Amino acid sequence: FDFTLGDLDGQDDWTVEEGIANIVGGPFTPVAGTQYVKQEANSIIGRDVDGEDATRVIVRGWYRGEGSEELQPPPNDRPIAALLGFRKVNNNQFAIAAYDGNEEDYVEPTGGNGQPIVFSNDRWHKIILSINYETKTYDVSVNTMPHLQDVAFRDDDVEKLNGFQSFSRSGSGLDQIGFYPSDGDYDGDGVSDDDEMRTPRGNPLDPNRPDDYDFRAMGDLNQDGRTNFQDFVFLLELWGAYPWAGKSSIGFSDFVNILEHWGFERETR
Repeated sequence: FDFTLGDLDGQDDWTVEEGIANIVGGPFTPVAGTQYVKQEANSIIGRDVDGEDATRVIVRGWYRGEGSEELQPPPNDRPIAALLGFRKVNNNQFAIAAYDGNEEDYVEPTGGNGQPIVFSNDRWHKIILSINYETKTYDVSVNTMPHLQDVAFRDDDVEKLNGFQSFSRSGSGLDQIGFYPSDGDYDGDGVSDDDEMRTPRGNPLDPNRPDDYDFRAMGDLNQDGRTNFQDFVFLLELWGAYPWAGKSSIGFSDFVNILEHWGFERETR
């Protein structure tokens, strides 16, 4: 959102349908840029997008917020293919759910301990959707880690990408919303979008293959703007000596890989 600071309405075809949404800068800028959209509580923003004849579309964006106490349907009856919800877990964390048309409800994954996979509300998180208008399903990844797969469209009669809408009940930030029609391998790296969405560190918008990423201390394995060493310290502080999956933006297997690369012995517990 490299726009003029102030009201979002009317900038680059974006509309503020209800409430207040502004382009802001300052100390809370995301890793994706120097400006972002700040949505106040109970605001709705949207943008029409013509997906033309593309049967697959990748949607990417950055999110920061607390989430809502309860996940509810959008405040209008527009046909929707992919629908995400951000559920407040506690004062520091939220979970990301997706509406499954087969279940007729929101679904969200759990970690190895059976608890919801949660994300810190004081950080920005990169979310990618891979939408398939032929199979009427979509996949979700968060911070280049698989999150949900083969989620059924909420409305099967949606034939193509028509637009994007965000309704914020509690206030949130958005940045770098992008739409990318795909032939199944958008970045042309020889790994399909589907495989990259379902592979740790996979990113269908990045021509680097998942196994190309840098495990070194000063690398950025999960592309969150922090070095691997910073993530390592963060995990130690958060988990102590026992890194259970689902507590951060990188999983247990990545944690082990980083330790092994830095010369630590792996011990099975």
